[in-house]
Amino acid sequence: MTSCIRYGFICLIVVVLCSCGKEDTLYLPGAVTKAPLQQTHRLLLVDKNIRNALLYVNSVNNRLPGGQLLVRVNFQNQRDDAVWADVMIEFQDADGIAIDQTAWIPTRFPAKLVTPVQGTSITPHATKHVVLLKNLRGEDGRGIGPADIMEIQ
Repeated sequence: MTSCIRYGFICLIVVVLCSCGKEDTLYLPGAVTKAPLQQTHRLLLVDKNIRNALLYVNSVNNRLPGGQLLVRVNFQNQRDDAVWADVMIEFQDADGIAIDQTAWIPTRFPAKLVTPVQGTSITPHATKHVVLLKNLRGEDGRGIGPADIMEIQ
């Protein structure tokens, strides 16, 4: 009888451990949780279809004489037609806390060309940035596909 209870208990533990999924989805009290996307990635896509339309080329950071952070990001439109997207740059301090952001800037990305997007922080305390893109649409203003939050790694 005792061996049956032990066997049942062992089977229960195996089933629970196997059904947990990925290792990082298991919650352990006191464990370090996964950081938000803004702290691990510099580029967030709010529309899933932006990944297929716009290619991140590079970004350059410079300090202005007043200490503000100037960010210039280049994207290349992969489509055969021009598209529009809204771009915002969020500036963060050394701890990753958002301290400043630009407005959503409607930006036209001509077909197959590289387009720069830039923003400047107001405060000189900005050390990091995150670029957010959303609302991908064609020249006619109609949206291209559904909106989902995605990340580029």
